[in-house]
Amino acid sequence: MRLLLDREAIVAAAIRTSAADYPNLTHFLNREIVRELFLCLLTHLETIYNSEVTLRENEPSFNEVSRCGELALALGRQAAASKIELAELIKAFYLFRRLFWLELEEFEFDLSSLQIKRLIHLNTRVNEYLADINFLIMQEYLKREREIVAAHEKRINADLELARQIQQSMFPSACQIGACGLCAEIIPSGAVGGDFYGMIPYGNPPTRADLFIGDVQGKGVAAALIMMLITSTIKGVAAENKTPKQIVSEVNLQFRRQMTYELNHFISLFYLSYNVSSKRLTYTKAGHEDGLLIRHKDNELVPLSTSGYFLGIFDDAEYEEKTITVNPGDRLYLFTDGVNLLGGADGKVFEYEDLYQIILKHNSLPIGDTLEQITRDLMNLYGDKEDLKDDVGLIVVQY
Repeated sequence: MRLLLDREAIVAAAIRTSAADYPNLTHFLNREIVRELFLCLLTHLETIYNSEVTLRENEPSFNEVSRCGELALALGRQAAASKIELAELIKAFYLFRRLFWLELEEFEFDLSSLQIKRLIHLNTRVNEYLADINFLIMQEYLKREREIVAAHEKRINADLELARQIQQSMFPSACQIGACGLCAEIIPSGAVGGDFYGMIPYGNPPTRADLFIGDVQGKGVAAALIMMLITSTIKGVAAENKTPKQIVSEVNLQFRRQMTYELNHFISLFYLSYNVSSKRLTYTKAGHEDGLLIRHKDNELVPLSTSGYFLGIFDDAEYEEKTITVNPGDRLYLFTDGVNLLGGADGKVFEYEDLYQIILKHNSLPIGDTLEQITRDLMNLYGDKEDLKDDVGLIVVQY
């Protein structure tokens, strides 16, 4: 048989043919591994050819620890590491099978002299070996793919956790400006979110304190990035000589100019300014949920509502501004629309009356305890923090 003499020539021709027919595949696969695998297969073929049909124990063994098996596993690992598409890898299965017979015929491997039983046996056994190789390549490829995906997900989760910590550090959970105290909580529906708030004091001691809360439409990383942008824009625009209406209008214009691509996100915002000496609260909002003021004297609920478009929609958007006087002990409640998107697993739908009753129930507690109890009751009523449909932001301010 010429197979032993022609082995190197057959392998060289097979690699040339595979490079011409499957350039995407052979560009990534290690030629030395492919070459040795072909040689290994040819050795199997020679042994099968020279053996008797009934003496299969003389044929070479094939398993994961054999050299042929090791090469198949290596090829699978390399294909996964090279990010070869699964469809391209499947071509390798047919590549070996096709080239085996084509190249053997070209080198005049005389099959016609074989008895029909020998020919059938040879064909069956070679195809079995090729199927085993294909199985090992695919098995190792999928195993390695899972490992790569798991490692990638681990890195992403670590990055998201760091981003979550950085984002949460931007929002102090409590602060005090003179007699005015604030407690707040942002609960993202994922690792990071688009809800935000901030306070801007003027003077030392402060004579004025601005407070804002907002919500970027959408959630996740994209919303978090836009949240960072709009928060820095607000702090850059805000000034003591500007009213809330002026600040929100300028923020809207700057935000529109900063977004150089087609805007797929809009932002709601509630912005207020508190004059410490006059106890007057001036506020405006851009498509945001109304604020809620509860009078200390008689628990009267006073909605704080104005008209105005979301940020990022129109350059010439107009915003209404109102002023109200607050008294010592009055409390202000602000929240994002994630609150009214709460819904229980049993199909219970959010109702504002539930929120008002929960707020009134805990309004007499210290503001930190009030915030904690409101959050707890909302989660008990509508579901836990793991099942949020949207980010949730809550602020309690006592004057």
